[in-house]
Amino acid sequence: MFGNNEGFARFMDRWTSVLYAKSEALLELMMNDLHCEFGHVKIYKEKFVPTWTNRIMHFGETTTQRVESAHSILKLHLGNSQTNFETLRRVVDGLLRIQHNNIKASFELSMNVVQHEYFDGFYRRLLGYVSQRALKLIRGELERGEDVGHDSTRCG
Repeated sequence: MFGNNEGFARFMDRWTSVLYAKSEALLELMMNDLHCEFGHVKIYKEKFVPTWTNRIMHFGETTTQRVESAHSILKLHLGNSQTNFETLRRVVDGLLRIQHNNIKASFELSMNVVQHEYFDGFYRRLLGYVSQRALKLIRGELERGEDVGHDSTRCG
């Protein structure tokens, strides 16, 4: 498929460009070029390309990593898959209490420490109601919205 290291490097450069295509039309054009040069790569596009996730508001969550992480932690605390319901309830309750306490502590900190960029009119109305993390996520979505602009064909 690649022939040598230079072929592989060329593929990786082209593939990286495909990953960050700004529109579906550009994505299709780039995928066709990549397919002609390197073979069957079209089947992977919907699994890796941010073009699909940049069409909806997702607050930065583009993978299942959080779910997989939570599942891993639950399995670690359960110890085995042959546990009874009461043990499962007790473990999940404990994990949720820890998570709730961490969220409360983070929110208290964010109410008392405000970054300078959030003092303007839009964000000022949110201060004290949402966490610093939420403000960062909102800012990221606003920046992505500015990148898309008013072109409704670029949105999902």
